[in-house]
Amino acid sequence: MAFAVAVAAVLMVVAGAVGLLGGARMARSTPEGVAESFVRTLVAGDYDDALSYVDASLKKNLDTSSLRHFAVFIVMRSGNVRDIRGERGWVRGRRAEAVAKLVTDAGGDWNLNIKLVRTHGLWAVAEIGSIQNASTSPNNFGERVPLPIAQLSISTVAFL
Repeated sequence: MAFAVAVAAVLMVVAGAVGLLGGARMARSTPEGVAESFVRTLVAGDYDDALSYVDASLKKNLDTSSLRHFAVFIVMRSGNVRDIRGERGWVRGRRAEAVAKLVTDAGGDWNLNIKLVRTHGLWAVAEIGSIQNASTSPNNFGERVPLPIAQLSISTVAFL
């Protein structure tokens, strides 16, 4: 009886480990999953883990210190981040773009554009783009301009 309980316990631990690893793989199986996970770990201050989402070509010019500075920049620019949601932009073969949508306490919502590359079946951050206040929209020239005041949220107006 004790042997059966021990075997069952080991099987549960193995199943849990496989589930956790599978979950990590699932987060890396979509561009928006990688964008969201990367920014979540970055804002949480886990720079080593955030670096694990970065493609080798970008790691040549990036280290944990650079990521820490960028995380501080994000918080200074957008305010305290309450939630992050990844959204797919486009996918073309092994390349993609996704947006990490940051919901903040005082600064409104912000979008961080991230370009990704698929290597060995997993998506990785290839380029970190600009961070834009979601309360702006591109004009006919591609420039970001404020939305009409009626479309701004209360938190964004308070931020202005």
